[in-house]
Amino acid sequence: MIRLFLKWLSNILKINLKSVKFELFLHENVQNRLPEVKRYWARITNLPIDRFGTVYFKKYKVKTKRKNIGETYHGLIKIRVPASSLLNRKIAGWIEGICNHCGVVQR
Repeated sequence: MIRLFLKWLSNILKINLKSVKFELFLHENVQNRLPEVKRYWARITNLPIDRFGTVYFKKYKVKTKRKNIGETYHGLIKIRVPASSLLNRKIAGWIEGICNHCGVVQR
């Protein structure tokens, strides 16, 4: 899904991916795995590791009900498109146009 979103930004919306910012959100108990986590996201996005400079750490709770723990946990990635207010309006317009064309009632 992330690869599709990045292709959509690049190919359809003509956004230069060099201007897109990436932020990682991790639990602090995986700080020692940060290089591995960055490699994971670099592989997922097909971008260089140095694009993942901003990392936020969340306090870790020993008693957790989360299922995404252990070696398969790679945190969360946030993709930030600069000056995206106009883009957001454009996408909302597309959605409204599609809904009107298909007869879908929007709320």
